[in-house]
Amino acid sequence: MDITFIAFHDLTSNCRALFASDSIVLVLGYEPSDFEARSFFDFVHPDQSPYCRKLLREIVFGDKAVVITYLRLLCRDESYVDCECMFSVVFDVLVAATRVYQWTLKSEDRIRLAPLIHRAFAASSLIAATRRADILTPKFNHIASSLSSSEHEPRTALILNRASISLPIMYAANSSTQVLEISPSNLTGWSFWDCMNAESLIQAQLAFERAKENDSIAYLRFFWCDPRSHQQPATRHIRQQMQPCSSNFDSSVSACRTEVEAVVSCSSDGLVIVLRRALPIITLEQAMLVKASDLSLHSDRLQGGFASPWGMPLPFLPPPIPRVALDTGSTHCLRFSGDKIII
Repeated sequence: MDITFIAFHDLTSNCRALFASDSIVLVLGYEPSDFEARSFFDFVHPDQSPYCRKLLREIVFGDKAVVITYLRLLCRDESYVDCECMFSVVFDVLVAATRVYQWTLKSEDRIRLAPLIHRAFAASSLIAATRRADILTPKFNHIASSLSSSEHEPRTALILNRASISLPIMYAANSSTQVLEISPSNLTGWSFWDCMNAESLIQAQLAFERAKENDSIAYLRFFWCDPRSHQQPATRHIRQQMQPCSSNFDSSVSACRTEVEAVVSCSSDGLVIVLRRALPIITLEQAMLVKASDLSLHSDRLQGGFASPWGMPLPFLPPPIPRVALDTGSTHCLRFSGDKIII
């Protein structure tokens, strides 16, 4: 397993850190408190700062679901280390998963999957992204600081305990109230399996295990269930571990299901899930992922199904890309723009 830390940043032009997980100590040498409240650009090599600022403004204004790039980041001992950074916009924050870069088959698979999954997830953001692109100007530093969360598609984020087979929810973003109609305090501690329709569980469990095994990312599509509606919940680990399961059953909570889409990324501190309410399958990438999972479609909606590149006996992956060595002496980085690799 690659050591990866999770960080949340605000969407201002300074990209200030709001949170960093404990594994930052193993990646960059800092304590979380040393990283939090500081601008992300304080840690980017000066030669890459213009590139990084341009990329992050594209990610924020484009409401990007998953973007992988490579940056030289400052360590506590004042050296620089080549890192792989994966960014996702989640409503009013930017989520980053960062690890020390080294070429492996796992890292290549992540690079191949990232643009495919972004395009599968990004369909509903096209109009909003176009609108935001119209206001992109050299005055971005002034615009970004006033960018409202209302300009972004409603999404939420969960962090799951990857070490537990029941995947209890350790953290839920505030936007879960809007997107999933359940507050973070009511969601934290439930098993993720209690939030998924029963028809999807077997494939979902297989997909999660393969994603963890490969330190990979995945696109999911399933029906979300309010975990409080279960009479026999699977687990309630964190805050109410010693209470009987029956005490968590809320008969007033509707058992109706909401179809959602999600991007899952693996870090050593947990599984990060970005969720939104699902939209009709309109992109080729969505159709490919769903078809690869051998699911049936009905009137462009997924009926009780699940989709993931890792959710089948033979994982579905896009064609290989040419291997490009990271030149540590270069001021440029490998990144994706649409379906292209830019050096």
